[in-house]
Order: sequence, then structure tokens, then C-alpha cells
Amino acid sequence: MSNRNDEIERIQRIRDQQIRARDPRARASKTQQKISARRREDTFSFQDILRSIPAKWWGMIIGGMIGLVVAIVLNKAIETEASWMEYVGYVIVLAGIVLGRGVGMAMDWSEEDYKKLVR
Repeated sequence: MSNRNDEIERIQRIRDQQIRARDPRARASKTQQKISARRREDTFSFQDILRSIPAKWWGMIIGGMIGLVVAIVLNKAIETEASWMEYVGYVIVLAGIVLGRGVGMAMDWSEEDYKKLVR
């Protein structure tokens, strides 16, 4: 008789497992957990804003700053009364912006190529 009781208990355990696996409430709670996990990941920070700026714009900003520093240093190093020296600083800043834009665009293109290769 104990063999028969063991078999009945085993069949009941299997049946309970199958019912738990098909339980719509368990599925709904798993789905709800996935949705809430996705919503938790959607935090927005200042760092995300900075990361979303394309490299070509970063190149322009950094290139402009480097050009500005070079222009100020050059203006201080070469103290002359020539009126054209003021325009040299503007040209250096503009050249820094253009070079930064070029380097930034090259970085963006390399990222796009990498993404195409990875796909």
C-alpha cells in the first residue's frame, strides 16, 4: 500500500507543479517585474546628456578651447602693436574648431563602422 501512496503523492506533486507553471497570476507578476525593472533603468542624469552629444560637437568645443588657449598664449608671447595680430587669434580659434570638427567626425564614422561590423 505504501508504494501506491507514494505513487499518488508523486502524481499530485507533478500536478501541482504543472498548475503552478500555468498559473496566469505568476505570469502576470513576472511580466510586471520585467516592466518595473525597465522603468527603474530609465533614470536620467547629466552624464547621460553629455554622452548623447555627438563626437563632432565635442571636437568643435574642445578644438575651439585649444585654439583659444593657443591664441591667448601667442598674443601674450608676441607683444606687438600690429592690428593684424588680433585677427591671427580669431583665425587660430577658427582653425581649432575646424580641426576639432574633423577629428570628431572621424570618431563618429569609426563608431558607425564598428556598430555595422558588430551587427
